[in-house]
Amino acid sequence: MKTIKSLTIGEIAIERPASIALFEKYQIDYCCGGKQTLAAACEAKNIAVEKILIELQNIDSEDNIGVDPFQLQPIELMEYIQANHHEFIRTAGPVILETFSKVVDQHAGKHPFLTEMSTLFYELHVDLLQHMLKEEKVLFPAIRQLMGAAKPDDMKIPDGMKLNFPVSNMEVEHERAGRLMDELRRISGNYALPEGSCITWQNLYTQIDAFEKDLHRHVHLENNVLFPAAISL
Repeated sequence: MKTIKSLTIGEIAIERPASIALFEKYQIDYCCGGKQTLAAACEAKNIAVEKILIELQNIDSEDNIGVDPFQLQPIELMEYIQANHHEFIRTAGPVILETFSKVVDQHAGKHPFLTEMSTLFYELHVDLLQHMLKEEKVLFPAIRQLMGAAKPDDMKIPDGMKLNFPVSNMEVEHERAGRLMDELRRISGNYALPEGSCITWQNLYTQIDAFEKDLHRHVHLENNVLFPAAISL
């Protein structure tokens, strides 16, 4: 039997959804990095694994059970991802870009890194929009077809096709999105606000932080729950 130290970060996040907040707190990558063990993840972050184990033990036991969306079957999970996480990106992205525009106009002269951040977030948002279309038009229909639940307008995939290659491509794009988010955090000094920053700048960092946390959950559900189920079809 595996000990919790030898469980992967993704497995822990599935079995104990409340652990996600703990991983966010210590910036432990449980989505794209979900295949690494807890021990390896802590070593990479120079965090004592015992410290994380103690905090995991303090998580409310009723939150340690895999609950929705982790108990959803693949068809339901795809609908959940599309209705919640995909819709969030499409809704929140333009709002953040508009806030960036205001902050850059007012403060980029003194803080030029804001222009670089704005460009990076625009690139990230465009990438994610294209990525989600691939999932919604190609990968998700392919999964439905293999499960015998194709919709009338779904693109048909060749008989006998396996999903390893398209899933691998989606994981590569997830890693790129993660790198862009990491770069945003690095450039901003971990979203540190300068003294006397205006409320709009404060709101911008709050919006980006919420976007990042939602993206982590989104990628976790796909990389560590949906995709393994799809590959096994």
